Amino acid sequence: MIRRFNVPLIIFISCLIAAAALAYFILKSEKEMPISRPDEKLPEEQIHVSAWVTEWNGGKVEQEALQLMDRLESIQLFGLYFDENDRLYETEKFTAMQAVFQEAKKNADKNEVSNDKISDTMLYGSIINDSLTIGSGKPPVQKNSELISRLVKSPQSRKEHIHDIVQKTLAYNWDGIEIDYEKITDKDWGNFTEFVKELYREMHQRGKEVRIVLEPNAPIEKIDLPEGPEYVVMAYNLYGTHSGAGPKANISLIRKLAGKMDYLPGTPVLALATGGFDWHEDGSIKSLTEQQAAAIQMQYKKEAGRDKQSGAMTFDYQDENGKQHEIWYADSETLALWIETASRAGRNSIAIWRLGEMEKSTLDYLRQL
Repeated sequence: MIRRFNVPLIIFISCLIAAAALAYFILKSEKEMPISRPDEKLPEEQIHVSAWVTEWNGGKVEQEALQLMDRLESIQLFGLYFDENDRLYETEKFTAMQAVFQEAKKNADKNEVSNDKISDTMLYGSIINDSLTIGSGKPPVQKNSELISRLVKSPQSRKEHIHDIVQKTLAYNWDGIEIDYEKITDKDWGNFTEFVKELYREMHQRGKEVRIVLEPNAPIEKIDLPEGPEYVVMAYNLYGTHSGAGPKANISLIRKLAGKMDYLPGTPVLALATGGFDWHEDGSIKSLTEQQAAAIQMQYKKEAGRDKQSGAMTFDYQDENGKQHEIWYADSETLALWIETASRAGRNSIAIWRLGEMEKSTLDYLRQL
């Protein structure tokens, strides 16, 4: 007896099996994306790098920044705050820090074998909406939403604030100013947009640049930010002091924000974060640099693993008081993966938050980008 086969049915079943195998492969690839090695660098012309330096790190951050300065397109001097009268305020550490980089640029210009890359590195003063009551001993009000409301609420308030910004920029002869105002309320976005337009106009007339930093949840798809300034989107804070343990960023977040940046004019910048956090079992959380995380790992003789979803390093340990800790941090391979992910999503302008106490391998990686 000759057995008859249903050929169309066999073809249909074969197609289903092939489709299922393809779907499995895609999902598996998404979950188990290979971790990039630091030596798997992208072509140099594709990546534009800038970085922040902070006034509270002092000589440590300055030393790293000077090592990288000929590779950085700009350095953001982070640490311009506000006093109790809503006027710009800087600490002595900030004044000293900015002088170090001004001197580095001058020396590059004076040197017989001038380092054009260093002299071309742009310097920005970075303004943060933290309010201080000077001399009171009171803690600052960080990310002060009410301060932003007062500064941008009217044409007159915006004019006065912009005047302060312009005068500070001209006094130090910075190449531009950066606005890092966080926790902007829904009601203030319209006035903030007007502030950005007016600030850019005043700065542009004087040959100065403007950078605007935006949080990951900023409603950039709903607001009409003007052309002219350079916009920077923070691709971090996925986990941190506001949450349980985890990486500062992962592949999914970077891809999502890279797509969201299509709503911004110009060539926006994606900001990535170094370092990490230590989560204590009592709920307290401590920020760590890469070197600090590596030192804890060595002290407690722990082996760190690499998370597949983010490329971040993680380990736990028990301290001398018997308390449990969980640490997540970024190393050179983490940054390599994040930058490659951003580049493949079409974002080749990268800002590093922040320099200071990075391992040599990370500094070497950033230098060779």
